Amino acid sequence: DVFSLEFRCEGEEVELPPEKKLVLFRITQECLQNAIKHSKASKIDLCLSFTPKQCQLSIVDDGIGFDYETAKNGNGITNLRTRSSLIQAKFEIRSSENSGTSVGITLPLV
Repeated sequence: DVFSLEFRCEGEEVELPPEKKLVLFRITQECLQNAIKHSKASKIDLCLSFTPKQCQLSIVDDGIGFDYETAKNGNGITNLRTRSSLIQAKFEIRSSENSGTSVGITLPLV
């Protein structure tokens, strides 16, 4: 399968503690792996955005999506939610069949 990946970094980058960086990396890795493996996406957008009060990670694909109600208690989403809570980040995921998937992680910096 062929897809394009676009990465953007917005705002003034803030140096995060190594353990928080690692968790954000693992979340990103898992989301990208899921998109590549399951979504049949043609485009994946990855954005890391900084404000003085928060760091936000956004991963959006235009793939086939999935039924969130069926999957919300599965291992993948549970792992993402658990990893987010380890660094006190807010985890959001939106998906529906034939509408792609959007994952958002908001990490407070203050």
